[in-house]
Amino acid sequence: MKKYYPASPIVFFVDGLCVFVIVGAICAVVGTFIEKDEPWEICCILIVAIIMIPLMGSGIASLAWKRILLTPENISVRNDFQQPVFISRVQHAVTVSYSEVTKLWYTKTTTDSNGNPLKWVFIEMPYLIFECKGGVQKAINLHYFSKRQRKKIINEVICRVKQAGNSLKVSSAEELMKNCS
Repeated sequence: MKKYYPASPIVFFVDGLCVFVIVGAICAVVGTFIEKDEPWEICCILIVAIIMIPLMGSGIASLAWKRILLTPENISVRNDFQQPVFISRVQHAVTVSYSEVTKLWYTKTTTDSNGNPLKWVFIEMPYLIFECKGGVQKAINLHYFSKRQRKKIINEVICRVKQAGNSLKVSSAEELMKNCS
């Protein structure tokens, strides 16, 4: 069983930004009680801190929650954390048995893993799409993983699908990813 966790520059940047905002909010609260005499200043800083600390903390937890699990029989991902009301989930829970896979491809899109359009996403995100027996399509979002990790994951999936007795038209991650830049 292999687990892949995001390790791309975007993850480190977002985590660093979240930690920076949390530390800034804590410093602002402490500084407010030391130097500020006006009650409206104290209230404004406290309100911002009370909103920002949990919001940024959930951002860090959300990135830590993302992982792809490859077992000998299947590949699976968990649901994304439910974000604030105006942001939809990008990844829904998916489990794909290697023995069910008939076709595999790589694409970039602004939809979620169920194919629903996302209102607040402006960057196309890479997805690994599995077509299973019966024509059912399942997608795994690879946006938070580095290019090297994506290649490792895809090569591992191709290998395991072939070990399960299914034939695929693609033989490597490079071949699968070359048409999608």
